[in-house]
Amino acid sequence: MDTPVLLLLVYSIASVFVNSLYNRNCSSGQICVCFKVNGYIHADCSARHLRSAPTLNSDVVSVDFGHNRFYTYPTNLSPSIRFLNLTRNRISIIMKKAFIMTPFLQNLTLSDNEIKSVEKGAFGYLKKLQHLDLSYNEELAISVLPNVSYDLESTSIKVLNLEKLQCTYGISTSLHRRHVQYLRNTSLLELNIASNRLNYLEFGLLLDLPKTLRILNIGDNVLSFGWYLTNFGGLSNLEILNVSFESTFHLIAPHQFTFRCNDTKASDTTGLVVTVITSRIVHRYRWRLRYLFYVAKGNKRRNQKQQVAHPHKYYFDAFISYAEEDGIFVRDLVKYLENEHKLRLCIHQRDFIPGTDIADNIANAIHNSQRTVCLLTSDYLESYWCNYEMNMARMEAIYDRNRSNVLFFIICQKGITKKLPLKWMDLIHSKSYLEFFGENKNEITAFRSKLAETLQETLYEEEF
Repeated sequence: MDTPVLLLLVYSIASVFVNSLYNRNCSSGQICVCFKVNGYIHADCSARHLRSAPTLNSDVVSVDFGHNRFYTYPTNLSPSIRFLNLTRNRISIIMKKAFIMTPFLQNLTLSDNEIKSVEKGAFGYLKKLQHLDLSYNEELAISVLPNVSYDLESTSIKVLNLEKLQCTYGISTSLHRRHVQYLRNTSLLELNIASNRLNYLEFGLLLDLPKTLRILNIGDNVLSFGWYLTNFGGLSNLEILNVSFESTFHLIAPHQFTFRCNDTKASDTTGLVVTVITSRIVHRYRWRLRYLFYVAKGNKRRNQKQQVAHPHKYYFDAFISYAEEDGIFVRDLVKYLENEHKLRLCIHQRDFIPGTDIADNIANAIHNSQRTVCLLTSDYLESYWCNYEMNMARMEAIYDRNRSNVLFFIICQKGITKKLPLKWMDLIHSKSYLEFFGENKNEITAFRSKLAETLQETLYEEEF
């Protein structure tokens, strides 16, 4: 027999065999089509506009109900079901006893539904469960994780997919150790928490994940730097880590703006606008808000006229704000001013109270000093806390000193003014300042004397 004829015969026999398998009906109403996959009877009931599940033959162990119109989880399924796909239906809630009739489920896919909540204990009946997919239920929110992880402790879970449970335009959220504490006792191999607008992982959370974990996907979130990064080294068995596409911009369809996120926060169109506006306001007035917070916290506000009229009531003559890199110069300067001119000066290295929050120390130092002297260098401009001190002193002048001349600048590097932000240049032009670039003895002596004279003149003039 010729080879082409033999091949045609084999193809014909195979076609008849395959068709006989695919044409076999396995459900009531002849709705679903069955075929064998790896020795299992699989029922394809997808995309048939179903609102409820048909009765399936008892030998069916795998069912595809994807792309239908189920509003609730089907409760009339055979206990023999091992694999169940309910992708793209309209299920809104997973009740506690939803799976009580299918205790042998190993693979459960509930992605892209409209699930808003999962009751605690729902997955506890599925002792054989190895694969769970809840992805793309954007009304569910990642806050569901404690309920899910609590149940999975008693299952055989290997793969957990929780991708995109937060709205694309929703509020950023944090993940804490309590969310994953029950996963520690599982044999989980793969965890997907991508696209959930996560901006923070609690320190220690990664170490609470099971040691069996091989694949971790936390990509497409808005994570920033933090101490949690040091925990990655504790994932000793991890083989694949996906942290790609952090802080990406998402294009969303117009109809999604009417979609209400289930994260207990305003995240519809109005909420989005309010959030954006509020964020801008807070950012613009952040120094004012911080200053008022510390004033209220320490109950430090006093009558402005009384303070100006009686400057001797300040504990320090000046608070010296400087970068740590300029410490030697500052300590020598302070020693001279205190010994030779009897000025009382405050520097953070010596006078801040141990055990007190640094922001509180700064607020107290500024409030209890008649002046704040800022030593402007390149290191100063790059220091967060130096910027903090200067801005808090500016707020002190505005809100507690009747806009008096509290700030005083010392420009210690040539060309440093070119690096200053415009708002700082306005301050320097409107406030007093000295320039000091010298290194010889005469220039140092002249600078020190001028600075002492300036501070003393201020004290004298304001006292009378």
